[in-house]
Amino acid sequence: MSPLAIAARGIEEGLDMMALSDHNAVGNLPAFFCACEAAGIVPVGGIEVTSEEEAHVLCLFPDLEKATEFGAWIHDHLPDIPNDPEQFGDQVAVDENEEVLYEEPKLLISAVSLNLDEILTKTHAMGGLYIPAHVDKPRFSLTSQLGFIPKMDYDALEVVDFNARLLVKKAVRIGNSDAHYLSDVGKRFTVYETEEASFEALRDCLHRGALLPGSRPYRF
Repeated sequence: MSPLAIAARGIEEGLDMMALSDHNAVGNLPAFFCACEAAGIVPVGGIEVTSEEEAHVLCLFPDLEKATEFGAWIHDHLPDIPNDPEQFGDQVAVDENEEVLYEEPKLLISAVSLNLDEILTKTHAMGGLYIPAHVDKPRFSLTSQLGFIPKMDYDALEVVDFNARLLVKKAVRIGNSDAHYLSDVGKRFTVYETEEASFEALRDCLHRGALLPGSRPYRF
C-alpha cells in the first residue's frame, strides 16, 4: 500500500482521480501527490478522521497544503497512546522513492478529542469536503455509533451499497473503495461528468447531485 503502488493500481483500474485518506494521518500525502501526478491521475488530499464518537469521517481538501494543515490539527487532538507495532503494524511515512521518512509514535486508530460538529466546521472553514464514511456499515459509522444519521451540513454520504436504505432525504451518495489492501483499490468508485477532472468539479457535482455509481467518463 505504498503511494507508488496505489497510483499504479489506479492506472490499472482506469481511475481519473484518487484520494489517499489514511486514518488520522497525512504524512504520506506528499509522496502520493508525486506518484499520482507522474501517473496522470488527479490527486486529492484526504484523511479519514475517527471522531470522539468513534465514527469515521472522510475529509477531502483542494490541495496538499490545506490537507497537511488540517492533518496537523487532527494530530494535535490525537491522544498520547503509543502504537504497538507488533499488534497494530508499522505506521510509517515515506517519500516519493519509498524511503521511510519517519514512524508515527501515536496510535493512529485512536479516536481524536473532537466531535463530529467540530470536525465539520474546521473542514468547511478550510475549503474541504466533509463526507461521513461508510454510513451503512455496522462499525465506525454514523448509524452504528449514533443509531441514526443526524442533520448536518455534510457534502455527501459514503456508502458501501448504493441501494442501502438510509432514513435521510435527498442525500448525495458516493462509493469509494475504502481500500485497506492494494487489491481493493477501485472495487467501488463514483462517476461524475465534467469537462475535466478536478477537485472543484467534484465539489460542484456533489452539490448538484450529478453523480453515478460505477462507470465512465470520470472515475473517482
